[in-house]
Amino acid sequence: MSFMQRIQLLIKHLDWTQKRLADTADIDEATISRWAKSGKVPTRKSLTKIANATGCSVEWLKSCQGEMMKSLVGKAADAAIDPLNEAAGGSVEVYRKNIISSDFKISDMVNATIRILESDTVYKTALASNIRAFDNAVIQEADVDDLKGKIDILIQTQFAMKDEMAEMRREIVSDKQKFKKRDEQANS
Repeated sequence: MSFMQRIQLLIKHLDWTQKRLADTADIDEATISRWAKSGKVPTRKSLTKIANATGCSVEWLKSCQGEMMKSLVGKAADAAIDPLNEAAGGSVEVYRKNIISSDFKISDMVNATIRILESDTVYKTALASNIRAFDNAVIQEADVDDLKGKIDILIQTQFAMKDEMAEMRREIVSDKQKFKKRDEQANS
């Protein structure tokens, strides 16, 4: 996969435009167009700008190695929490402990999430990207559930129609037999 194919996939994944990517990453849109025409991978500095703006992995952008999106799991989560914890009044540490223990208050999670999203850090972008991904997954899951319900209705309708058709066949056979008997009686 070429660099521009990875950029196009990233833009599609984020539901962005090339202009939004350029604006968010503070890169001239014409520069992105030049990369598309030349087929060259940009400098590490430009890759880092894109990665920071999107929450994407620099290594994936550069060489399609590893995961596309950075994850705030394990060590990365701890790295995100430490610098933000003091600024967030300790709530980020509460956020981490609650995630690990699964014994959390929704309000604490929401408040910590808001603080992270209001910060001006790479963690904001990564968290926003993860929230978008989870939101899309929830929407897709709801769509799948809706489709399953519609399929169930279609299957039930199909069985009902098969039963009706079988009944109609029985009636046709019965009517044929009645007509045959009537014709036989009329001819005798």
